[in-house]
Amino acid sequence: ALMTLHNVPFEGPLVAFSAVVNIVGGLFLATNRHVRLTSFGFVLYIVLVNALLHDFWNFPDEMQNFIKNLGILAGLLVLAGASPSRPLNLRYLLASDKKFSA
Repeated sequence: ALMTLHNVPFEGPLVAFSAVVNIVGGLFLATNRHVRLTSFGFVLYIVLVNALLHDFWNFPDEMQNFIKNLGILAGLLVLAGASPSRPLNLRYLLASDKKFSA
């Protein structure tokens, strides 16, 4: 309904896509896989959602969701900064990030 209110095209497929991204990304974070890449991906996702759907400057009722998302974004940036860097390699796709910590 929020996407329809903001005239976002293809709201049905976008909702399904965002559900899959949230589930898969959450599983990656929970299982310590590609934490840095997943965190930065979620940061981009939150920036887009805040700009497109939680624009409190047009809809004052969206201020709470906007601020909540900024808090989540800050936590994701801390998580990305604290996680080890790892190569993007199919061979290590399912390996834990602990293997790459220094």
